[in-house]
Amino acid sequence: MSSPVAHTLLGYACVRRPAASNGLRGLGLLVATLLLANAPDLDFVPGLFEGHARAYHRGWTHSLAATVLAGVAGGAVLRRWLGSFRTGFMVALLLYGSHVVLDTLTPDTRDEAGVPLFWPSTVHVYWPLPGLASMRLALELSVGDSPGHFFRDLLGVAALRVFALEALIFGPLAGIALLLDRRS
Repeated sequence: MSSPVAHTLLGYACVRRPAASNGLRGLGLLVATLLLANAPDLDFVPGLFEGHARAYHRGWTHSLAATVLAGVAGGAVLRRWLGSFRTGFMVALLLYGSHVVLDTLTPDTRDEAGVPLFWPSTVHVYWPLPGLASMRLALELSVGDSPGHFFRDLLGVAALRVFALEALIFGPLAGIALLLDRRS
């Protein structure tokens, strides 16, 4: 399971150029990226209230339907900064969709691998990347099911190792996107 670090860096890499060239920069771009690139994992919240954090994880929020819905909602909000619904829709779609795509590529050893991409079908789509799949044990962010264990694990030493490895893997992508945008 990827962490918010990987989702944020990949999302940023995907939208830096189109967002910045249409006026969404700085803090606004950072906030949009943090929110939309990590929004699919809001499915942890209902499970936390029930005492089983993963009860709904990698469910319908990790589907193409949810991605389009996030694109529409994000487009409506982001058009204020990006000048048009269409541009806002594309930026939101890319941010949310980057999360869903990354979760199709990375294993989740505690639950079924992949995501229900074609929800309401319950078939999970999983296209493991050889490099990421072989690093599974190093990159697996394992969080407990109870709220106390969930937050302890998310903020623990093992999680910090995962965050650092993800920063090494996905940070260069975000850096390249930033450099390419600044050069043009």
